[in-house]
Amino acid sequence: MKRFAPLLFVLALSIMPVAADDLPVDEDVLHRERHLAFDLEGDGMGELPSVAEGEIQPPGREPVPRQCTDHVLEGQVVQLADRLARLTHDLEDGIRAGQVSLRATERLEIGATVVNKLGDSYQTRQGRFGRQNALIRGMIHLLVSDTVVESAGVLASDPGAPGEVIKLSPQVNDMADELESFVEAQVYRSFTVSRLDARARNFLRGLFAAYYRDPLQLDNYVLLRYRTMFGGTYLRDLPADRVSAEVGARYHGKPGFVRLIADHIAGMSDSFALKEYQRLYVPFADAERH
Repeated sequence: MKRFAPLLFVLALSIMPVAADDLPVDEDVLHRERHLAFDLEGDGMGELPSVAEGEIQPPGREPVPRQCTDHVLEGQVVQLADRLARLTHDLEDGIRAGQVSLRATERLEIGATVVNKLGDSYQTRQGRFGRQNALIRGMIHLLVSDTVVESAGVLASDPGAPGEVIKLSPQVNDMADELESFVEAQVYRSFTVSRLDARARNFLRGLFAAYYRDPLQLDNYVLLRYRTMFGGTYLRDLPADRVSAEVGARYHGKPGFVRLIADHIAGMSDSFALKEYQRLYVPFADAERH
């Protein structure tokens, strides 16, 4: 059992809040360094063979039984931790934003369980903020501790069991399913979030459209990468009267060019993407910035 303890500890650790790094960063430089670090011959989406084959073996740990590697234990921890973190953190954001009712959350089975467990200490907490924090922390504690107990029981009874090993108990999993439906209805499908999602989609489409219509709007290193991968002449070396023909022949309609733009946008930080959108669509944006 000791060899599986780090997995269960990582589950608990991975959904706890982590302080952000406040060091100043030059977003333009950071964005370019990320792209320059990519293998020019690759697509930026490769995964380690050891992960793909289920053979991750941290130093000092005995090999995981092969029959467990249909669903790598590390992967199961990450998958469940992601679900629990998403549900609890998005619920907390919804309550803080006034999008979700605290009383409605308390009436959920998982909410009522936490409130009952906390007893008078919950009801006597000062203000909505104090009760909200206690409720969210109680939910995280319940979900993580249940996962640890349930998973430890599975591993103790059959360490080589195939399939899902890191999981919630049936009862708490039902609570998590109800919570997920509640968050989807109250947060993800709410007017506010739907409007923000639409704005984000329009924003990303705007970036993509600007680059696709006119590849010369792409940074030099992106155009050089495309030439390295797919041949042709570096676009900025062509006379102006030949650019349109070259773009039509080697860029538009080519899956490689579409993927290049998608990778370029995916590598942007939020602040860099916002500045880039302004540079592409707002007249004199660069002049106003200086």
